[in-house]
Amino acid sequence: LQHALQCATLAEYDGAPPHQIAAAFLHDIGCLLSVTDDHDRIGCEFLSQCGFLQDVTLPILYHVLAERFDIKLEDLQKNSTKLLDGSTKSRGNLQNFSENNSLTSRSYYELDELVDQPYFGDTMALIKRDQYAQKFCFSTPTLEHFRPFLELSLIGAY
Repeated sequence: LQHALQCATLAEYDGAPPHQIAAAFLHDIGCLLSVTDDHDRIGCEFLSQCGFLQDVTLPILYHVLAERFDIKLEDLQKNSTKLLDGSTKSRGNLQNFSENNSLTSRSYYELDELVDQPYFGDTMALIKRDQYAQKFCFSTPTLEHFRPFLELSLIGAY
């Protein structure tokens, strides 16, 4: 619970919208539901069934893939600022990046899938908060503080 609170606190501190705060809080819920390696998929499916918006569930679905490529993605992002906001990328930049970082063809296609998904920017923000919360311990608001952000992130909340 502390890690979830820390990630959500970082999102709120960053001025993130409610769906990003909810995703930060819920991103590892799949770990509580299963002991398999695909907690991202399990969490996404569970939260979708609970009625959460895709703005919440898709960054959760992609966060493990994004973590796998995070160091290399930082290099890619430096070469294309458009990628930071989740917009389309340059195929040439991705191809050059792939060749320069010795990615296998499977890794290239996984990376291509990640960068193409519409929630790329939200996913990258999520993993940055996740990594920071894993490294540092800090005080957070209570669970009750985050209830409104979770409620606003449900389908039909608006």
